[in-house]
Amino acid sequence: MAARYQQIAHELREAIRQGEYAIGTLLPSEGELAAQYGVSRGTVRQAVAVLEQDGSVAARQGARRVV
Repeated sequence: MAARYQQIAHELREAIRQGEYAIGTLLPSEGELAAQYGVSRGTVRQAVAVLEQDGSVAARQGARRVV
């Protein structure tokens, strides 16, 4: 069984592929995603880091992540 952050990363990646989050738009904040998935912000942070590594989202310091 995959870790929760991996499941969230997978769900977010699928949402991006299906156009739920369009290219060039902002992902919801860590707090919003944490509330949506019922997890801590740290878990969301790990999930988003996976998406950054595979190129699904881009980040810059002090700003929300962009699809």
